[in-house]
Amino acid sequence: MVVNLDLPRGMRDLQYEELGNISFIKEKFQETVEIFDFNQIEPSTLELQSTLEAKSGPSIIEETYSFTDKGGRNIALRFDLTIGLSRFVSMRRDLKLPVKLSSFGGVWRYDEPQLGRYRYFHQWDIEIFGSAEVDADAEVIEFVSFFLRKLGINFIIAINHRSILEEYLAKFLGITDKIVLSEMLRAIDKLSKKSSNQIINEYNQKLDSNNLQNFIQFVSFDGSPEKLLDYDKVKDFQSLDTILNLFDSLKSRTVKNAIVDFRIVRGLDYYTRTAFEFTHGALGAQNAILGGGRYDGLSEALGGPPPEVVERVAAGGDRLRLAGLHE
Repeated sequence: MVVNLDLPRGMRDLQYEELGNISFIKEKFQETVEIFDFNQIEPSTLELQSTLEAKSGPSIIEETYSFTDKGGRNIALRFDLTIGLSRFVSMRRDLKLPVKLSSFGGVWRYDEPQLGRYRYFHQWDIEIFGSAEVDADAEVIEFVSFFLRKLGINFIIAINHRSILEEYLAKFLGITDKIVLSEMLRAIDKLSKKSSNQIINEYNQKLDSNNLQNFIQFVSFDGSPEKLLDYDKVKDFQSLDTILNLFDSLKSRTVKNAIVDFRIVRGLDYYTRTAFEFTHGALGAQNAILGGGRYDGLSEALGGPPPEVVERVAAGGDRLRLAGLHE
C-alpha cells in the first residue's frame, strides 16, 4: 500500500528558520505588550459558526475551515484573533472597562493559496475596549509604531476618518442612503488595486459615474494634517477636529511618519470612524504591513453591550513577511 504523503492544499511544514522568525516576532510583540500594559489572552481555536457570522455575515463560512462536530454543532477553526477577543469581552460582563487585550497565534482561512499566502498562518492583535477617546486610537497606533521599530521595519502611517468621507458624500454629492454610501466606500477601497477608470467602469451599473469620479478626486488628498487645514472642502466638517486631535495626540507621543490619506477605508462592514494602515511606502496592496481602526458595533453584534458602552479600537497584522520576516 502506497501512502499519500501530500499535505492538504494551502498547508505546509514550518521549518527551522521560519520558526525562528516567528519566535523573534512573538518575543518583540510580548516585550511591547508588557511596556504598554496590555493583558494577553489566547482565544479558543474553535468557534461556533454563528459567532463568526455575527462579525462578517454568512458568506464568511466559505472562507473558514468549518465542520459539524459529534454533537451536531456547526463549528469552525478561528478565522482571526479579533472575533475571539470580542466574544471574550462580550461574555465577561464583570470586566472593568476600559480594558486592553492582546493576542498572538495561528489562524486558519480557507481562501485561495498564492505565493507567500497559506491557509494557516500567524497573526497578532491588540484591542482597547471601552474608550471613545482619540487617545485610545493614538495609543494603539503608538504601540504598533514602537513594535515595528523593534523589528527594524521602516513604515509610513496612513490615517483616515470615515466620518469625513460620509460628510463629503452628504454635503457635496447629496448621498445619505446607507446602501449607496457603502457602495461608494467599497469602490474607494479598491483604489490600491485598480485604476480610477477601472473602478468607474466596474460600478457604472450601481453608482452615478459623475458622483464616483468626484468622490475619487476628493479622496486623492494625502499629506500632513497641516495640509488638511488648507483643504477647503473639509474646513467646516464636524469630524475635522477629531482627526486633528488624533494627530496632536500622536505628536505628543513622538509618533512619526503619520499622514492623512482619505483612501484608507478598510473592513467596510464593521469599521467606524478611525482607520489606518502601516505601509512600506505609497499606498498599495503589496505595500501594506498591517491595519486597524475602530469598529464599535462588533461587541453588540456578539450579544454584548451597545457601542456607546464598549467602544473599541484595534490593530493587527499577519504580513510582516514583506519586511523579510515570515508569518
